[in-house]
This record gives sequence, structure tokens and C-alpha cells, in this order.
Amino acid sequence: MSGAKKAGIDIAKWEFEKQQKIQLEQSKLQAVQETELSALHDKLDKEQRKFEKIRENEAEELIKKFNNLRKITESHQKKELVQFEKSFKQAQKSITKPTKSIIEAINKSTILQKAAASNN
Repeated sequence: MSGAKKAGIDIAKWEFEKQQKIQLEQSKLQAVQETELSALHDKLDKEQRKFEKIRENEAEELIKKFNNLRKITESHQKKELVQFEKSFKQAQKSITKPTKSIIEAINKSTILQKAAASNN
């Protein structure tokens, strides 16, 4: 075998080994990138679940606040209605008493007038 042939074989062998090494490094790099991508997806999923849980908790808190405020408002409205009804009944009573006494006074006056007229 001549020196040129041997050099050619050595170069071909070197290039083959170089290609194999490059392919191996690419495979390693691709595996690392796939692992990193998978980890990133997992982290995103975890953060999304965390965010959804926070939103659910906030929504529950808002619903609780709404229900509490509704109960408080209903309670105040009931109290106001009871107070209004009491005031209304008292107003009716206070109006009714003078009206009755006025009617009685008018009736007495009418009776007295009739009696005076019949005496004349």
C-alpha cells in the first residue's frame, strides 16, 4: 500500500469518526434539549394550575363577600321595614285619636244644636 492510499484511508477514517462524533454530540444535545423542553412544559403546567387555583380561591372569596353583604343588606332592610311599620301604625293611631275626638265633638255639637232648636 502506498503512502497516498494510506493517507487517504486515514483521512476517510478520521472523517467517518468525526461524523460519528458529531452525530453522537447532536444526539446528546437533542436529548438535553428534549429534557429541558419537557421540564419547561411541566413548569408551565404547574404554574397554570397554581394560577387557576388562585383564581378559584379569589372567586370563592368574592362569592362569600357577596353573600355576606347580601345577608347584611337583607337584615338592614328587614329592620327598616319593621321600624317603618311601627312608625306607620303609631301615625295611624295618632291620626285616629284626634279624628275620633273631633267626630265626637261634632256629634255633641249637633245634638246640642238640635236640642236648642227643639227648645225654641
